Amino acid sequence: MVEYEMTGNKPRSMPEREHAWPIYDIFETAGGNRIFIGVVTEGHWQSFCREFALQDLLDDPTLRTTTDRILARGKIIPRVAAEIKRRDVAALSAKLDALNICFSPINRPEDLFDDPHVQRPGGLVNNINANGAAFRVPALPVQWNGANLGEGLLVPRLGADTEAVRAELERGEIPTTRTAGRRA
Repeated sequence: MVEYEMTGNKPRSMPEREHAWPIYDIFETAGGNRIFIGVVTEGHWQSFCREFALQDLLDDPTLRTTTDRILARGKIIPRVAAEIKRRDVAALSAKLDALNICFSPINRPEDLFDDPHVQRPGGLVNNINANGAAFRVPALPVQWNGANLGEGLLVPRLGADTEAVRAELERGEIPTTRTAGRRA
């Protein structure tokens, strides 16, 4: 956004754009899952290569600097992809987390019903649609007065309160537009 705002250039999206890091990509894992991995520091590079059987890349004298590695992405990425393809996404995520390396498994929307963020208390709201069928929807990760916004935020059935609202209006219990805000 900043590049576009300051220069007017429309940056290319991943993976077409030029990279500022040697590994900042989406990879396929064993089982067909996908994961984003970002190796963005010298420490990340060293620990990543050691942990994932890429010592040959770490020892390669043509890959000493970050710039060298960025220029050699054509050599590095296929090797990394082959290694990542051998690994289970859950075990891989645990390793990357322990190494403090940027990562994110890539989920499909229906997979998110099992996500810990959604499974937290108040993370899913049960509701009924206009046809009476039950459905679940993720709640916003927001708290109000120490409580999660979640259950209790029901979608009203169209017209469900019409009679009650009319009755209150006829009794003068709900201020109308003309009298709202006036003091007696």
